[in-house]
Amino acid sequence: MYLSYSVICKLDKKIRREYDTALEVFPQLVRKETKIMDFLRTVDYDVPKAAMRLVMYWKLRKAMFKERWLLPMTQTGTGALSMDEIETLRSGYAVCFNRSGKGIMVLHDHSRLPHFDGALHAKNIMYYCTTLTDEATQTQGISIVFVIRSGDRPQEDFKREAWEMLRTALPVRFKQLLVVQAYEEGREYLLNFLAYQTTRVLQVKTQQHTEHLMGDSLRNTLSLLEARGIEKQHLPPCLGGDYTYNKFADWVRMRVSMEDIMSPAPLKNNRLTPKLLCGGSNSPSPTSTSQAPSSTDSTETAITKPSSKKKATRKRKKKLLEPPVPNDDEAKKLNALYSRRAYHKRKLEMLGLEEQVKCLETENESLRKKATRFESFLQKALQLVQSHEGGQQESNADLQPLPYGNNCIFPANHMNIGITLN
Repeated sequence: MYLSYSVICKLDKKIRREYDTALEVFPQLVRKETKIMDFLRTVDYDVPKAAMRLVMYWKLRKAMFKERWLLPMTQTGTGALSMDEIETLRSGYAVCFNRSGKGIMVLHDHSRLPHFDGALHAKNIMYYCTTLTDEATQTQGISIVFVIRSGDRPQEDFKREAWEMLRTALPVRFKQLLVVQAYEEGREYLLNFLAYQTTRVLQVKTQQHTEHLMGDSLRNTLSLLEARGIEKQHLPPCLGGDYTYNKFADWVRMRVSMEDIMSPAPLKNNRLTPKLLCGGSNSPSPTSTSQAPSSTDSTETAITKPSSKKKATRKRKKKLLEPPVPNDDEAKKLNALYSRRAYHKRKLEMLGLEEQVKCLETENESLRKKATRFESFLQKALQLVQSHEGGQQESNADLQPLPYGNNCIFPANHMNIGITLN
């Protein structure tokens, strides 16, 4: 590990500027989300390549996430991903599976997106590869399956940001790219064209070998995928699998609860004095308490004069017990470092709170619309009840008998025959 840090320090300062800033301001975040061993495994323990990959990760992270780049990779709304990016992630267009000993598998289905944004896609890929990478993904590689099925799908773009990032900055390597065509009777030519288009676009963007799979039945399609190490439980029904997107919603809820629990404690102001920062103590020294003269001692010292030997021993003890005076330059550097950390923490905390405010305002607006709708329904229901009660009263009034001397006659419009009652 020390060797890797020494190699990083030998890199050009312009290249490692973002890494140095992140390590200075949030060292725990750097050690948690970008472990050096992950990058070493990705490049077969080539230390210079791993160092370059690590610093490029932080450079791209700042370029993509802008002012949120020092926030943790979470989908709680208070991390590096904003709510718009989280909504795109939760659409399920890219589902990531952790497979023990086989590496990550990503299932792409662009028909679940109304429109495709390459910048948002790159951020979501960085989130997945930062939080879900494992040893198998770093040594064997990542498998990506593109689903081609009928339905509306956004237009393919030729932006290479996400794929350049995968090749040069993230702690993952490629294993296989598969474009899999679903089996749908009567739409073979349409799906064949879409699969060919997707394959060519991926070859241009990734500069990697992309394989096009097409079966004459669901069973044949599933067997082709299983021969390449893709399990049935990780495939949608259109490819012969049994994975439903209800499971993805459960995974999102599990992930949000876990990231919320693992979020750091509330930020506190740095109240350390320069003496504490340099290793000293902020409490009063024992000499000051032990040698505080009382009134009786002062009177005694006024009467009896201590010898010179006692004065010398007291001075010697005082020098031994007093803490060393901190260097002013070191104290200034430490104060500047901690003030920068506190500033960035407060700034990032404000960004998280602003994102929460936006989310709550959106939720409040939707609740207001629902309340207005329910009020209109209530007014209609009250009008229906009142009209129904008014109709019943009119019908009861029509059924009342009319007085005729000592007899009562019912109205003729309700009864064809008048009945007299004695």
